[in-house]
Amino acid sequence: MKKILLIICAVFMLTAPVIAQEDDCFEKGGMWDASQQQCVVQGSLEINIDYPLSVMQYDFVEQTVDEFIQQRKTEFIQFFSEGGFFPGVPAPWGLWIEYEEYQFSDTVISLSFTISDYTGGAHPNSYFQTFTFDLAENRVIAFDELFVEGSDPLSTIYPIVQQKLTELIGDYSDPQWIETGSGENLANYQSFVLTENSLIILFPPYQVAAYAAGPQQVEIPLADLSAILKPEFVP
Repeated sequence: MKKILLIICAVFMLTAPVIAQEDDCFEKGGMWDASQQQCVVQGSLEINIDYPLSVMQYDFVEQTVDEFIQQRKTEFIQFFSEGGFFPGVPAPWGLWIEYEEYQFSDTVISLSFTISDYTGGAHPNSYFQTFTFDLAENRVIAFDELFVEGSDPLSTIYPIVQQKLTELIGDYSDPQWIETGSGENLANYQSFVLTENSLIILFPPYQVAAYAAGPQQVEIPLADLSAILKPEFVP
């Protein structure tokens, strides 16, 4: 699997004359420059992206991935420029994007991106962005497009997800948290990928359990969903 690593580091310097003492400067997240009689506040960020070079042979996939990555970079840098100098926030801020690639068939592939960002606090935030591509039609397949029109897929899928999450999360399992983060709400199932034989649904930290439980991944055999899947997705 080919990968490219993109690292962007930037350091910004903000200076402001102050009359207050050195302790006042420190409270603002800065260092007191006695010779210049200035409080100097600096912040830095790192952007680290694992790029799926293997998809560059497909123009539509490449364009979609590039737009996603560019949007995340732009939003993060903008957020940093507006808040990266907050007192008490340690440097560097960071944005990390990694991916995994899956293949259902010669014309259907999935990419799962794990996005982590750190903007201060006890730990980074983490979430997913997934794409399932129809290479023949140059389009992204939505979750509800996997199923027969008029069917009620979540009435079948949620009980499976509920049982598997309860087993996976163990001591951190909370029925209400699982219900809220999955349940029969289509919006909770947008992070998914297809393998040759399975539908995998991804849940970031906090969606179905406490952060300490980590992200969760539920894998459902496509054979178990054959009654509700469109024929092209039945293995």
